[in-house]
Amino acid sequence: MAILCNHVYATTLADLKPHTPTGQPWNEQWFYYFNDPKVGYFKISMQTFIYADDPELKERGYLHLVYTPLEGDIRTYDYLYNDVEVSAKPETDHGFVFRIPGVAEMTETSIRINTPEFSFSSELTGPHQHYWRLNKGASPYSLLTSLPNVANRWFVFSLATPAHYTFSADYAQHQGSASTYIDKGWSTSQATNYAFVMATEAERQLMLAGGSDEGFAIEMWAGRYRSSDHSMTFLPSVAGLTVERTLQPCEGKLNMVLKGLGKELRINARANMEDFEDSTLPSLQVFNAEYPSAKTMNAQIDVELYRFGKLKETAHFPQGALEFGGGMHCNAQ
Repeated sequence: MAILCNHVYATTLADLKPHTPTGQPWNEQWFYYFNDPKVGYFKISMQTFIYADDPELKERGYLHLVYTPLEGDIRTYDYLYNDVEVSAKPETDHGFVFRIPGVAEMTETSIRINTPEFSFSSELTGPHQHYWRLNKGASPYSLLTSLPNVANRWFVFSLATPAHYTFSADYAQHQGSASTYIDKGWSTSQATNYAFVMATEAERQLMLAGGSDEGFAIEMWAGRYRSSDHSMTFLPSVAGLTVERTLQPCEGKLNMVLKGLGKELRINARANMEDFEDSTLPSLQVFNAEYPSAKTMNAQIDVELYRFGKLKETAHFPQGALEFGGGMHCNAQ
């Protein structure tokens, strides 16, 4: 397998397709978050990776599902596979196939998973709510992710896409409609530090991400809130200038203020520490990073929107994602 050098380019919707590895170690990940407001969240990630010390440069597969119900136990499933098949659909803008033989298949429109512990299927049934209106596939960090020395490439494919899903396990069976958040990343190292907040509903969505990366040490933040009445998008901003933040990862809390010309977004996210799980792939297992990533989809999130100093909208998300990784993990404090 050829190992190519990083090159400068802006992300597009076509980057939903798989990439040729650009280094070793390597990780490419597709994340889908399905929110059924009557049931809770299902997070699914399918990934390929190459170990740092693998002389064969073999791409392996990783399947990850987390079920976070409105009430009851959070269930997490992790599987590693030696065989994975990824390919692009050349006749489509962003079509692809990710296949773990006999277990799972994911395309740009559907997911099918069958394991001894659970089964999950989904069909995307409606239009995508892309992060940007013009370059619909651009990263929230804009051209910063295009710098040649930045290791992590990432973009938000959709803040909300209608979907139909089914889930079956020995303790629960669900089917219905969901709002789906989708993002995609590929990298040769773990981000130096980062935090992430996300919530998706049919009528409103929130995404906030920030941190620093190998090759770009300045801490940057970007985010967007969208509802039927208001929309605010914040370009990448430096912490301490137009961004005020208070992170308390050992208490499961994040407070953020993003400011722009005549606009302001205030975010308060918090979750019980027992609801966080440490994710070690790719952080520890592939990249040999110092710290894992602490993640939950059971965060409560409150949002306030201001225009020219006047409160225009408040929103409460009873469930959403909150993550702390790298130097922002509790163990690094």
